[in-house]
Parts: sequence; C-alpha cells; structure tokens
Amino acid sequence: MQIISFTNNPNGKLFNDNFSDIRLADGEKYYPGNNLEVRLKNQLLGIVQVMATRDFKYNQISDVLSYLNIGKPAAYQADLLKRYYMNVETLTNDTRLTHIVFKYIYQNIDLHAALLKDWWKNKLQQYPKQSVNQSTLFENG
Repeated sequence: MQIISFTNNPNGKLFNDNFSDIRLADGEKYYPGNNLEVRLKNQLLGIVQVMATRDFKYNQISDVLSYLNIGKPAAYQADLLKRYYMNVETLTNDTRLTHIVFKYIYQNIDLHAALLKDWWKNKLQQYPKQSVNQSTLFENG
C-alpha cells in the first residue's frame, strides 16, 4: 500500500476523522478512492481514503488554503513546501500541486490517544497563561 508520511503535526489535523494536505501533483497516488497508509514520524496512524483532490499551481497557494492546511499564511506554506521538496524537485511558479482531502477508514486509536495527549501537553506549555473562556452566541450580556 502507498504511504503518505508526515514529519510533524503542529496543528493537530492528523487527529481528525478528515483532514487535508498539499503535495506535489501525483495522479497515480492522489485520486479519489485510493487508500494510503498515514505515517507520522514512521508510526502508523491509520489508513485513509482520498475523498477529493484539486490541482493548482505553486503560485496559486492562498492564505485560505494555507491556514486550513497548516494554520499559517501562504508565504509560510510556500516556503515549507520548498524545504520539504528541496531534494526531490525545484518548485517554480508553474509546479503542479494537489490539495487532497482524506478520510480515515482505519485509525490506530491507541497511538492517536497517546500522541494527542502529548500534543495537548505541548500546547499547554506553549500558551501557559491563557485561560479558557467559553461563551455562546445567545448568552445575555
């Protein structure tokens, strides 16, 4: 089975039932219905099915797509992709990329739970003085 690998998961997207990513266009790997192993630092998180794809050019990376994908602006996403693919391909404005939407069909729940616990511990250390304030849309006041 083909593999999609991640070196980190800073925004926690890999813990969701559905998530997306941006990769070099590869119609033999990223097409609706294809199943892939998801690995984070070489640990099997589960198996996903490609639900949808959209090809675009490198120079069309937008803030909307980038914030959804990695929680950072388009310039950061563009630089991240250049660093990620620097040993594989030189990215140009016309390089074809694919935005891929995945859905887990199998999750390694024990590993997800352990990694999610560590993820939240890191977030609490990153933002130690922020209190949680919950309110609702219909709250009086």
